[in-house]
Amino acid sequence: GRTPLIEAAGNGHKSAASLLLLWGADASVADDLGRTPLIEAAQNGHKAMIQLLLENGADLSATDDRGRTPLTEAAQNGHRAVVQLLIDFGAAISTADNAGRTPL
Repeated sequence: GRTPLIEAAGNGHKSAASLLLLWGADASVADDLGRTPLIEAAQNGHKAMIQLLLENGADLSATDDRGRTPLTEAAQNGHRAVVQLLIDFGAAISTADNAGRTPL
């Protein structure tokens, strides 16, 4: 199922996410569909949340059950600043999803 951190990340609730991480939440935990807090934050363009998650050990190369990475989600949803942040942190730009599409 979806964890409180996944919900906080997807909705941009940085203060709640900070507390959850402080209390030991796993920044890279995935739900039943392979969706991580970082993937959710990237899909919704929450740049500050992404920074927080990456600083707390989130897996930049995690993929969901469709093979989509945080970079894929940010690019497909037009979040240019998030795309740049993820690339700056070292996101792979050539990782293809299950349909063979790359983020850029």
